[in-house]
Amino acid sequence: MSYSLILGGTKGLGFALARESALRGIEPIVTGRSAADPGVAASLPQNAIRIAMDLTDDESIDEALRNLDQYTVDYFFWNAGIWPGRVPFRQLSVTDIDDVIATNFTGPLKLLRRFHETRVSQGRPYRLVAISSASAWLVRKNETVYCASKDAQAVFVLNFADELAQELPGSQATIFYPGGMKTEIFKGNVQDTSGYMEPASVAKAVWDEVMGQKEICREVHIIRNKEKNDGSFTIEYGPRPRGVQ
Repeated sequence: MSYSLILGGTKGLGFALARESALRGIEPIVTGRSAADPGVAASLPQNAIRIAMDLTDDESIDEALRNLDQYTVDYFFWNAGIWPGRVPFRQLSVTDIDDVIATNFTGPLKLLRRFHETRVSQGRPYRLVAISSASAWLVRKNETVYCASKDAQAVFVLNFADELAQELPGSQATIFYPGGMKTEIFKGNVQDTSGYMEPASVAKAVWDEVMGQKEICREVHIIRNKEKNDGSFTIEYGPRPRGVQ
């Protein structure tokens, strides 16, 4: 049995990735703070495994790792993320900053470090899939900490990809930079998402790219068609210069 581990798999794109995984015969393991809620179980694919985990809590990460030991995870989706909204840096509290950095970057990094160590000891390759954001390379007004966290995620995977492939031949890394999806990340914020991309369509494109990849590392940009504003998108590849207005 092949499994996919999807951090932040209880809603938004993570939820859609879990559904797409099940459709492809790969059993999804979803994590999230609300993973134990009955309502989440009812909406996920029937074969989905749920593991409650708070990426801001080291003990919660340790417990999740113990639960993961019994599964052979072939796809590690670094998808979890929170967005504090468009807020000037000086208005963010220390708690706001800690939550964004821990959820978007350091928490998943700690989990990945332990996961990778185990896989090296087993000699088992895996696919690392990072769901970053166009915010990793675009300049976004009043989104400083969020943008920094998504850039850090992407830069880590870019640097780690060769190390991953050398230590576990057959492993690959993929970094996705989507921009403008209809997800809960915008809940409570004044944002018109009517022309944004549907998570289900993006999830299918993500899995198609992952399954078709040949190179060790690939950067994939999922670019919303702003002119049509109908949820359609195009796919482009390769690096982008940071700081584009």
